[in-house]
Amino acid sequence: MRQVKNPQLKFGQSPISEIKIDLISRDDIPPLLLGLQYIYITPEIRSEVFSILEEMINPDIDMNNGRPGMELWKILVFGVLRLNLNWDYDRLHEMANNHRKIRQMLGHGLLDDDYEYKLQTLKDNVYKLTPEILDKINQVVVHTGHTLVKKKGGDDSLKGRCDSFVVETNVHYPTDINLLFDSMRKVIALIATLCALCNLTDWRQNKLNIKKVKRLFRKVQKLKRSTSKDPEKQKKREEIVIEAHQEYINVAKVFLDKARDTLKSASGGGLTAIAIHEDIENIYGACHMHIKKHYMNHVWISRLLRSCLQILLPMAPTALTLNPRLLSKKQKRFLPLAIMPRVTFCTPAR
Repeated sequence: MRQVKNPQLKFGQSPISEIKIDLISRDDIPPLLLGLQYIYITPEIRSEVFSILEEMINPDIDMNNGRPGMELWKILVFGVLRLNLNWDYDRLHEMANNHRKIRQMLGHGLLDDDYEYKLQTLKDNVYKLTPEILDKINQVVVHTGHTLVKKKGGDDSLKGRCDSFVVETNVHYPTDINLLFDSMRKVIALIATLCALCNLTDWRQNKLNIKKVKRLFRKVQKLKRSTSKDPEKQKKREEIVIEAHQEYINVAKVFLDKARDTLKSASGGGLTAIAIHEDIENIYGACHMHIKKHYMNHVWISRLLRSCLQILLPMAPTALTLNPRLLSKKQKRFLPLAIMPRVTFCTPAR
């Protein structure tokens, strides 16, 4: 049998409404305990949260007979502390057995001060607090928060303010190919998480797909242009580079099209799925931008210059004169090597 919260107090146990929490403390634990205390002492919110917690109970279990399990209120307290403070189970186990305020919130008094929780007991019970249950409780808490800070005059809009700061981090130099790989890696990882929430099996091989994109990325990254003076070797090497980039772009497009089809068919999953869906949409646009820019830089420029010069060279009597200010370094590098001997650069007038 399992209860949400036993209303009968024990000897030496303080009611949750009378627990005194330090309002001056700057630690993260007191604000969470204040929020839990407010949920418990407010009858309307408590009834809604308790009704949601009752969904965790298996309908086949008898509520009045059998071995007593951990109260659902305790599971909620443990789950809120672990998720908001980013604790592992070892830290949660230590705080549950030695933090006095947390033990009072759990319902322990002076007479059961020696009661200790087992590590495996915490793992088996906190695991029952699923993301779907937390999403429903979050809806109730957010709605309650809006009613508390709601402005007078019927204005339902709320404005928040936050502070930001810069920290040192290890960020690789941004290029078209590695930005495309970073975007594809996040798209595939997020779409796999979304499929797990929506019970879809389209991306079971998401790790293999990431490795496939990474293998093509490494291949493009390692390719270098020929330093040979033989025009034929340089031209052949240039074609290999373009072909590798084109293969990299084509595979990225295939996975993006598949991700788009999955987003159309995905439904359900709660607030977490909605947040992931929005993240994928944002990264999806970044992927297309990198693909377009990458294609322009590595494939289109080379073909365009080759076509233009092949048209202009027959019209020139001996050689084609170009202004170096009109060409960037990347465009000069992509000039067709076979006709470079017939191209000269003029000195622009000052």
